Parts: sequence; structure tokens; C-alpha cells
Amino acid sequence: MQHALNLDNADLNLYQYTFNPKVKGLAFVCQLQLTGPYFPVLELQARWIAMVFAGHRPLVHPDAMSNQIHQFRELRKLGATLAAVGQTTTPEVQQEQLDLLTMLAQQPNPWPPIAAALTAIKPNQ
Repeated sequence: MQHALNLDNADLNLYQYTFNPKVKGLAFVCQLQLTGPYFPVLELQARWIAMVFAGHRPLVHPDAMSNQIHQFRELRKLGATLAAVGQTTTPEVQQEQLDLLTMLAQQPNPWPPIAAALTAIKPNQ
């Protein structure tokens, strides 16, 4: 599994920071650096994983996943070069992370119907 995930000191081989095309039934959350709150992103990512595992959301073809992972690794090489001069990431990596967050937020019904649940609560009389 370590070989399939290509575990190193900085990254795992993950499509959209979540799935590996070679390891079925395994997903990760919080494998990206964010600026801002983590918990809403973690919840959306966990919901995406649950929808995929339940068969409600398809994943792209494993070859497309592998291509995206390869592109990310190439960006990370550039990022490692930039880190030597004090930059922590590249604009391309930041854009990739923004694309993931946008995709997660645009899932069908990503949030539970909280308002309906709250109106169903009756205070004790």
C-alpha cells in the first residue's frame, strides 16, 4: 500500500487530495493545507467520500485520476524549489485546492436540512 500511495515526506498520491486510483475502498480527509477553517472542508470532503462509497457519486476513470496526481507531483516539485526562497506553495497548487473546495461545495445537497430539523424541535412545556 505504501508503494501505491507513494508516501513521502510531503504528499500521498491522491486524486483531489482524497482518493487513490490503485487502492479501492480507502479515502483520506485533510491532506491539503488550507488558509481558514478546516472543519467545514473536512465535513464536505467526508460527505463526498460517503456519497462515492454509497454509489451516489461516481469517480472519474482511474487513468484521469492518475494524470491529475502526476500533474500535482510536478507542481509540488516547483513548490519545493520555491520553498527554498520562502514561498510555501505555488499559485497553481492554490488554484487546485480552490477547485476542490468549489467542487465539494457544489455537490447536490451538501448540507442536511438543518432548518427543518430545528423547527421540529418542541420545547418542554
